[in-house]
Amino acid sequence: MMKVILRVLALMTLLNAAAIISGCGSGGSGSSSSGSLTLALDKSTVESGGAVVATVTLTASTGQPVNNVSVRVMTSNSNVMNSATGTTNIDGKAYIHLSAKWLASDQQIYLVAGSDVTGNSSSAPLLVTAPKLAATLPATSSYAVTNGTAGAVVRVVLQGTTLKFTNGASLPIVNQSVDFTITSITNQRTGDIVVFFPSSGTIQSPTGILQTVTDNTGTANIPMAVDVVIPSIGSQHVITINWQGTTEYAGNTYIITGSSQFTVVNSEG
Repeated sequence: MMKVILRVLALMTLLNAAAIISGCGSGGSGSSSSGSLTLALDKSTVESGGAVVATVTLTASTGQPVNNVSVRVMTSNSNVMNSATGTTNIDGKAYIHLSAKWLASDQQIYLVAGSDVTGNSSSAPLLVTAPKLAATLPATSSYAVTNGTAGAVVRVVLQGTTLKFTNGASLPIVNQSVDFTITSITNQRTGDIVVFFPSSGTIQSPTGILQTVTDNTGTANIPMAVDVVIPSIGSQHVITINWQGTTEYAGNTYIITGSSQFTVVNSEG
């Protein structure tokens, strides 16, 4: 008998809420002359793996809060964030936590609140930011020799060459394995090569891959040098190294590519 009474009371509560805000349309604002449903987010940007709190507020046309009504927050892209539900409290508010998924790139989505007794709220934009892989390499470099021997090699040792891996909030991701390689060399002559210097031995690239790990700042050093062939006297030799950094994290692949140009000028003394 008690269970039957409780079920009747629960049904009456829902019917009363529906009666209070009856007549609400299904437009974007979720409001009418009888009541309203609004949505507010605690932030407009959230990083992958982070959370956003959505506040859904349900009020009657009199301005009074509507208690104990189920509401939901729906997302425009379930691959970025799943929808979630909650129940309004005595203030007519439901605080709903939504978690952002790990992404390979930034994604803009839209959230909207709804219920069974009113129309949907206006939509709210949310930017979900992905981890970022960044590289520090020179864009262009020029080196001069005087009366250099054509066919010999100038070795350019690069300083401060790094890869950096951060999360969507720009905080470092530490102890992360990253790979760096030269995919090709434009205008390459025999002798033009990139050499990596890991803790032991050397690695030549193209094709050779340097494997390293980020430190507590999210940075991985790339110890490397570029060997460039000296041209004949009175001329210059220009090469472009095309490089790539790669890492795997939280089920996604992060890649950065770029190029650096090196010029050797052989002048007559």
